[in-house]
Amino acid sequence: MTNDFWMPQFHLFPPQGWMNDPNGLCQFKSVYHAFYQYTPEWPANELRYWGHAVSKDLLSWETLPIAISPDAACDKDGVFSGSAWIETHDAAGGCGHDSVAAGDCGHGGVVAAGDGNDDARGSAAAREVMRLFYTGNVMDETHPEADGIDVGREAYEVMVTSEDGLNFSPKCVVLKPGDYPDTCTNHVRDPKVWEQDGALRMLLGARERDTAAGPAKSADERCDSGAALIYDSSDCGKSWTLHSVIRGANDLGHREAFGYMWECPFLVQLDGQEFLSMCPQGLREGAGTEPSAGTEPSAGTEPSAGTEPSIGASKGSRLSDSANLQENTSSEPLDKWQNIWQSGYFPLPGSQKLINVETVSTDSFVLWDHGFDFYAPQTFVDVCGRTILIGWMGIIDPTYHSYPEGIGFCHNLTLPRELSLSGDGVILQRPVKELDAKRRECVEFVADTVVKIDQLSADIEITDISGDGTLTLNDALELSYSKDIFALKFIDEDTAAGRTQRSIRLKELSELRLIVDGSTVEIYLNDGRVVFSTRWFPASERVTLSSTFVAANSRAYSLIA
Repeated sequence: MTNDFWMPQFHLFPPQGWMNDPNGLCQFKSVYHAFYQYTPEWPANELRYWGHAVSKDLLSWETLPIAISPDAACDKDGVFSGSAWIETHDAAGGCGHDSVAAGDCGHGGVVAAGDGNDDARGSAAAREVMRLFYTGNVMDETHPEADGIDVGREAYEVMVTSEDGLNFSPKCVVLKPGDYPDTCTNHVRDPKVWEQDGALRMLLGARERDTAAGPAKSADERCDSGAALIYDSSDCGKSWTLHSVIRGANDLGHREAFGYMWECPFLVQLDGQEFLSMCPQGLREGAGTEPSAGTEPSAGTEPSAGTEPSIGASKGSRLSDSANLQENTSSEPLDKWQNIWQSGYFPLPGSQKLINVETVSTDSFVLWDHGFDFYAPQTFVDVCGRTILIGWMGIIDPTYHSYPEGIGFCHNLTLPRELSLSGDGVILQRPVKELDAKRRECVEFVADTVVKIDQLSADIEITDISGDGTLTLNDALELSYSKDIFALKFIDEDTAAGRTQRSIRLKELSELRLIVDGSTVEIYLNDGRVVFSTRWFPASERVTLSSTFVAANSRAYSLIA
């Protein structure tokens, strides 16, 4: 039996199999493109391909054929994450910045960097070109000392181009294992490319060895630390030189490990301020418990753990890390590290540029999302100048899942979210305005009433909230605010698929927006200062909500694609 009502209308999901990280997010020749990590034969095969979809409004997506397959020596064990840069070629054959995006991939044979093939295809007229970068994963598990960290893995940064967004040039290796700093393990990946101050820049996530442990210790015995690498290019991405290495530091400027690996890094630029976003792996519970944006610190929390690189790094891989599970079992809510993997950003002080810094403050890290299902976000800037974020609405966790019987795919992406900067320097996340046009019937309601919507798709807004209250969906999912604690709690086990509760301290709750779209729920608090994302799998194909919140305005809209 297939529960078709679990299928989202506005969230991108794969035609079958497994989806994870979004890549290739860009607007190219007026069309939005989204690539994503795709395993069509999952669970029988975990080899990563690149799925591809296009949209004219960020909400209605058309699935295209697989864009890139792991069919070359440089990516035979998986096409991993990356980014795209949209450039404009002028009549003389030179290239210049057009817009910023995130993306990846292509297929075909491998060519050497700088062979000039893409320039040879140029016409005399100016044209847009989608230039794509990704990490090719190569494994050698036959090596007697293979651990996938120091031995038995190679990471290649690969570039392809496209003039139509549909057909891609041969693969071109632009960075190979010997081009990374010798401080790095073989975990280097996820290139994000942008143009700044006259040069192309590339961010890479990396895992650096714990040098204090000595060469005799294995990766499992060390406490490695995450870092971000920046490379520069002056020839449209054909060749790259190392610019800098960015590491974590405490407020005293001393180097401080912040997880053992930094994945999926990218730069956010809003109103002249810069932010480094990344996904640190290996954060232990209590390692950095400063409040996230719009939250209050929990009583009795400790400061960030350790000031040495050898403190606080769990050793699991991304696919399995049960030792790093951060289940919140205490009576006090945790503001951070409630999930096994984290996604967040470091604000850079003042007008500092990422290309000019060597450290970021580990005490300043802010989570993008506090829900069960969020990881590996990326951003792009569209032609209207909007900075738009999309994340993977999933996570790899041994205690809950997203593939109950009755659904034909595993995972989806979040709604596209427009980012803006508040007056006090907090990044606000709001669903793109295109969603407002999908609203249909409106039901106004007051506290202690029940509202029924004849489908599993709704946009619920409660504004000017006074005091505490609860909102319950389908007698299965409860949102509550009481004594400065906001909590998302499942009260029906089947709907939860293993999920339990997530909570934060929140000084004030003034606004709540809730988007239900099939098996997805996204919650935006206080104009997007705080966000929770979760999957749910209710038995009913309709939304039934009850609320005890006293508010100036409470409305529920049905959503129609």
